[in-house]
Amino acid sequence: MHDLAHLIPHSPPLELIVHVDRLVRPSYPHWVKRLKHPELECTGPATYDLTNIDLWLHTQRRGTYIYSELIRAGLIASCLNLQDALAIRRKGLAVFRAVFGGKVPFFWASAVEQRGVRELPFRVPFLYESNESVVLGWGSEDDGFTSDNPALRFLD
Repeated sequence: MHDLAHLIPHSPPLELIVHVDRLVRPSYPHWVKRLKHPELECTGPATYDLTNIDLWLHTQRRGTYIYSELIRAGLIASCLNLQDALAIRRKGLAVFRAVFGGKVPFFWASAVEQRGVRELPFRVPFLYESNESVVLGWGSEDDGFTSDNPALRFLD
């Protein structure tokens, strides 16, 4: 029997530590009127492990209810923000798949009001997989949220 193990490529271990420069404000799309929580724009740890993030779910499936519950329960300050979304996206598809396994995480600390649109009072950044890459999107409060749409929170 021949030992073929040396012929099988192995993947390096995934790097699950995220580094965020909290001194640099992220860029927002041109359509953003204002941040709902500007005080949370550059908050959070500079370094954290993705295995220590809470994938928080609410029983309601409408963004307005989820947002209201995050505010009511005092959880909005522990949610990840746009800086975190961008840093996680930079980790790449392999890390995204390993950590979120098909889920579409939302970053509620960076909820924004949209310029010129009265019907949709706010949008929330999220990450999803498309065409073998991790993409940043902006969900509206009226989008249907499911168990595949957790709010990401730092554990206390």
